Amino acid sequence: MQMGVSRGPVREAIRMLEQEGLLVSLPYKGATVAVISCEEVRDVLNPIRLIIETYAIRRALPNIGEFEMERLASFVSDMKEGAAQHNLNRIIESDLAFHECVISLARAPGLLGTWTSNYNRIHLHLTTQGQAYEDLNDLWKEHDKLLQSIREGDPEEISAAWAEHIETYKSGEA
Repeated sequence: MQMGVSRGPVREAIRMLEQEGLLVSLPYKGATVAVISCEEVRDVLNPIRLIIETYAIRRALPNIGEFEMERLASFVSDMKEGAAQHNLNRIIESDLAFHECVISLARAPGLLGTWTSNYNRIHLHLTTQGQAYEDLNDLWKEHDKLLQSIREGDPEEISAAWAEHIETYKSGEA
């Protein structure tokens, strides 16, 4: 091949992206980026995300000390800087890192993989459908609320904050 990569690894990468629902392959036509509708985000992906993330944060609470709180706060700070720079990609990457950190702190085997495939589809939707937020500051502020609820440590309040966060997620609908 022109880039010095054999076909096997490329096929494997395409297969993995298909399994995650990020690519669609059609015989004799090649692969294209999947289209994720606003309805799929609202009616399927967000409810799944709510279940996974609420379970994860409740499990993660005993594992969150000062170091972990500082780490989560650094993601929120990075989102704030991204908003000031009007850098949506930076915000999305820090958003993803925040949630991935919480999922990892749950220390539940297999949970991260389940969450990643769901979150990747939402990420793809945001990327392909354009900006759903009028004010990028809303993104870091939402995560700051999550962080404050974690600091307070009440599982019911945390679950409520998480539900509000996911329900207010903009699916791109006008």
